Amino acid sequence: MGLSARWRNVVVLTVSLAILALWSFRLAGDVRAYRAARALKSAREAELERLTHQREAAREYVHKLRTDRQTQERMVRAKGYARPNEEIYVILPATPKTETSTTPAPSPETR
Repeated sequence: MGLSARWRNVVVLTVSLAILALWSFRLAGDVRAYRAARALKSAREAELERLTHQREAAREYVHKLRTDRQTQERMVRAKGYARPNEEIYVILPATPKTETSTTPAPSPETR
């Protein structure tokens, strides 16, 4: 029992369309994955750039700490160190004044 040529063409076309649909869904998934990977790559490159700048700034700071006397002194003074026979005065911030009540406290006889 063979199929006529017309039905054979219909079956081939239907199977071909089904395969094309499956392939296009697969391709769409691959395109989404590619775009996600590209976005992730861009984010990683931006992070790498930021970290590279941060590393260079740290290297410059370390170089200054090793070679620049003013930077060295600024750092040790920030930690509270002083030179021999030098007194350090620390000025504390003013404490906020507590508001006193303007109404007198009730006397024992008014209770």
